[in-house]
Amino acid sequence: MPGARLVFAPESVATGDELPTTYENLAQDVRVGARILLNDGLLSVEVTRVAPPRVEGRVVDGGTLTSHKGMNLPGLHVSAPALTEKDREDVKDAVTWGADYLALSSCAERRISPSCGSWCRRT
Repeated sequence: MPGARLVFAPESVATGDELPTTYENLAQDVRVGARILLNDGLLSVEVTRVAPPRVEGRVVDGGTLTSHKGMNLPGLHVSAPALTEKDREDVKDAVTWGADYLALSSCAERRISPSCGSWCRRT
């Protein structure tokens, strides 16, 4: 609901009504006033306070949030790796199966695409 307050916390420390996240460094990567987009941008939260390891925010665009939805931090440098270990496993499987084409979505940095391509060639 727009205007509602919420708190993000790493899964390892989240309690009660806090929203658990697998993104351990969220509090280091955001700043007050930044936007956190959830579920492909359908929901948005404005950061109102950073108190590591927690991040507090105010819902701007609300809706129902279910488990395992993506998080995007537009305009911010994120310390999380662009290609996760699961992504690497998926690429390896695709190469093994003889995939002719792989697509990357939401590449935050230009350097990611060539690194994925060179990784595919080595696999």
